[in-house]
Amino acid sequence: MSLAIWNRGTRRCTIHGWATLQFLNPAGGLVSTHWVETTATFGGSARLEAISLLPCGESNGCPSRVAPAAFINFFGDDVIEPCVTAAEVRVLTPGTSIPVVANLSVQGYTDGQIFCSDGKIFVLPVQSAVEALGPTLS
Repeated sequence: MSLAIWNRGTRRCTIHGWATLQFLNPAGGLVSTHWVETTATFGGSARLEAISLLPCGESNGCPSRVAPAAFINFFGDDVIEPCVTAAEVRVLTPGTSIPVVANLSVQGYTDGQIFCSDGKIFVLPVQSAVEALGPTLS
């Protein structure tokens, strides 16, 4: 699963490291979450690097035409019981103290996303768009 990051500030900033994630139920209560910081991916490894985030130009929200500056990627086991259902995830990016809440109840998953192994997830370091998605094609 990938969460996009935009810089809604007015100045360039740098982000480095791992985000802290906490699953929430539909009422905003805590759901079992055990995150493991890793660089191992299905296809190799993720690099731990400082990502420079340019401001997107609007403090009240980034226009949809502006591509995300970085991504938080995480994955879990979908087989080993017990499983938990998370309607939202509270995200604390490295170096910040104010969390952002992202909705996990999307089309096809109206109750939220299911994570097994009692909510255990593997979190990759924050990645640039190129690192997370690959180079863009012209």
